[in-house]
Amino acid sequence: MFRRRKDVHERNGEKYEKCYIESYDGKEVFAIREHGIDLGVTHKSEDLFNAVKDLFGEFVNAKVCSGTEGKMEYDNVLKAKRVFEDEDRYLVLIDDAGNQLHLTGCSCGYAGTGPHGTHKILNELGFDIDLRYIISVDTFNLYLPSHYRNAYGI
Repeated sequence: MFRRRKDVHERNGEKYEKCYIESYDGKEVFAIREHGIDLGVTHKSEDLFNAVKDLFGEFVNAKVCSGTEGKMEYDNVLKAKRVFEDEDRYLVLIDDAGNQLHLTGCSCGYAGTGPHGTHKILNELGFDIDLRYIISVDTFNLYLPSHYRNAYGI
């Protein structure tokens, strides 16, 4: 049975929503995103990332999907397509346990603060992505290079 529970928390001065969801294999995983007026603000996404990144395992997947693709496509990970009802095109980081960090102020597809925030966070995590790529694409689905090599022997 699909279960969903959402709470508001604060950590290191940053408020965030934490939603608990059941994955396909029956484990409970969680998703975190900014709360309230902080939604869609790049520096608030960067602050939240720094405040909660130690709650996660290793981030192995990063994606931005567009609304025209059915918002965030979680069918391969979760029982629901959407974790948060008002998802739009923004960065979602997924750790090695399936937990998700939704950074609504980080995006792609234009030359603004959102893609710069995405670039900064992805490179800090070891994705080694060029800013020109993030600015030039509307969507992406990236796997951490070291995780990909370990998982597939490449």
